[in-house]
Amino acid sequence: MLQASRFSDFAKSLSTGCDHFRDRGSTLNRSATMPGPARNASASICKASRDPDNSDMVILGTSERLATSHVVMAVNAGLLLSTSDPDADALIQSVDSCPAHVRELHWISSGRVIVAHDSSASVYQVSNRFELRKQCILSLHGNRILVLTASDIATLIWAHTDEIRELAFNPSDVSKFAAGGFDQILSLNDLGAGTKCTVTAVRLDEVIGSVGWPEFDLHSVTATTDDGRFFQFDNRTSMRKASLFIDAQKLQLYTHSLYLPNLVLLGFGDGEIMQVDTRMMSFVTGTRDPFVESIGDITPHSSGRTLLVTGESDVSLWSVDVSGADARIWSHCNMTKGDAMYTNAIFGSRHDIVIKTDQLGYLGVYQHDLI
Repeated sequence: MLQASRFSDFAKSLSTGCDHFRDRGSTLNRSATMPGPARNASASICKASRDPDNSDMVILGTSERLATSHVVMAVNAGLLLSTSDPDADALIQSVDSCPAHVRELHWISSGRVIVAHDSSASVYQVSNRFELRKQCILSLHGNRILVLTASDIATLIWAHTDEIRELAFNPSDVSKFAAGGFDQILSLNDLGAGTKCTVTAVRLDEVIGSVGWPEFDLHSVTATTDDGRFFQFDNRTSMRKASLFIDAQKLQLYTHSLYLPNLVLLGFGDGEIMQVDTRMMSFVTGTRDPFVESIGDITPHSSGRTLLVTGESDVSLWSVDVSGADARIWSHCNMTKGDAMYTNAIFGSRHDIVIKTDQLGYLGVYQHDLI
């Protein structure tokens, strides 16, 4: 029923330098709807986070704001590589409740999952059998600190008062992360800092759409605001003043990606992607994704050779040359052609595997024919 759209090979020149548009489709395309508690709680599923030990096990969360209950779950997405009709018990390894709809989650290497929901966040422990257990809660009202026992949940203090849009983790220390969202606060947090999780925070004058912590510059934290501005802060300071500021002079800046040193991609609500050279403080190129109408996320692969672009209502895969000066659309996958909905995707255990989720509660796995 759900087939990735395939097109005949053709080339489409883009005047901005990101030329040679080609579509090769996907060689494998399987999906499943989330059964059991996930479907009862919410149809919408947030962006997945994959096992840091490089399997295709993922953590998902239900993201429908108006749902009466919410869950996080460990799901064996790798099953969809071998069967299109997996057993529900084999697909979903474990389920735990969540206090509110999930905005963002990250599975970090210490066997923990950080789940942002409303203005708070929860930390779950993940066992070797992928069982989830809530460990502590990050909250503005964290003045009652409970001793962590088998029946108690610790409450840590952090700075946020409204919904989180994105989390970004320190690549060299996963206990440290940045957060930003609708309260216009960019915070630096440390899960190992004791009862007060937020180490420092700064309030910008606009909603924060995305945050980043570049692996090639560990002393920097980045953020964008919905009104079109990109900020870079030195995280060794109080962050009262940005070390770098760029104004795109364009609204609906929803995401950014620091995919190469000194090169940043900005993604906009009208489908435009801008490339910015932060060293020269200049805009290098700009193009529109031919499939993603509103850019919600740009995810680079660790190899630096491919990018996933997601949003409304599709997912596209871009190949990037080693210099970052040229990019090409290589493939895309749309499980629900014709429907306007928000989609998310991450890379699987290999660079040709894409794991996709959407607002209808579908989990899809795509294998792309890359060269």
